[in-house]
Amino acid sequence: MRDYHQFLDQVSHRLRNFKWVSRNHANFSCPFCGDSRKDRSKTRGYVLYDGNSPAFYCHNCHEAISFGSFLNKLDPSLYHEYNFSKLSDKPPESFSDIKHTKKPKKALKPTNEKTDVHKFVDEMTVIEDLDRNHQAREYLRNRNIHEKYFDNIFYLPEENKIGLLERYHGKFKGKTGSRIVFPTTDISGCLTGFVCRTMNPENDLRYITLKIFDKDLVYGFRGLDMTKRVYAVEGIFDSFLLPNCLASLSSDFSRIKALGIKDLIIIRDNEPRSKIIQPLWQRDLDDGCRMMIWPKEIESKDLQDCVSDGEIPLRGMEDFVNRNAYDGFEAKLKYEAWRV
Repeated sequence: MRDYHQFLDQVSHRLRNFKWVSRNHANFSCPFCGDSRKDRSKTRGYVLYDGNSPAFYCHNCHEAISFGSFLNKLDPSLYHEYNFSKLSDKPPESFSDIKHTKKPKKALKPTNEKTDVHKFVDEMTVIEDLDRNHQAREYLRNRNIHEKYFDNIFYLPEENKIGLLERYHGKFKGKTGSRIVFPTTDISGCLTGFVCRTMNPENDLRYITLKIFDKDLVYGFRGLDMTKRVYAVEGIFDSFLLPNCLASLSSDFSRIKALGIKDLIIIRDNEPRSKIIQPLWQRDLDDGCRMMIWPKEIESKDLQDCVSDGEIPLRGMEDFVNRNAYDGFEAKLKYEAWRV
């Protein structure tokens, strides 16, 4: 992955009096307000990195935007390249499979394999680069997702015309709409696909999954530390409530278990009477997995609902999971008591 320094260097020739003050501090004349008509040596524009994500600020016109927004204003094509570089060290070029939650997956061969992924990314905007009152930012805040994660979540507008969702729009019966897009990678950082979530509660096609390889996706490898305790949940939104957390994107945790993580806690959704899920519970228990067993008094169906319903405070989520995690014979006893 190329970092922001390389992209800033590529537009530095357009920035009057540009200079690097330090590794994470660039200074130049503001390209938006001109900084000063009288003194062209004035340099009150800055790109700074605070340890989370780079941002632009001008002490003259007080423009304050993310680095992505800054780059987009200067060079939209370079902005798309910057977004693409954030996704993977070696981004692939085509999708091998597209599926949604209503029908079984089908292998679909795009007609323009070399540019499918690039076109799709070009249509998206990083959430961090949207206006602070944008509906996508508000939606994520309402789902208890902290803004520190906004640099790797994307927004796909409804009016996209050339992307994969539009090209296969017939298969989705016009239910694509605007989407929040979560890119997925494998453990090595290679881009594997996208999970696209509608923000419209009336759209019954909640998720559309774009897969680059014909393999099940896992979300959360970015920044994962396997030397520490790892949590594994079913849904993407639950994964933002716990540190060092993966989302299986299904009820099957086989791919995560295969990673051989020494300290792993699996958290399934709160569905004690689901006959479909019971065999998966039994398999994980027989495998000796450490599982979170839901207390009987909790009625919410997953961790996100627990926070929204006020059953568990967000700051107490990790402690709640740790206190209710069991393995071995004790886990089997707790499971039997929970599901009846």
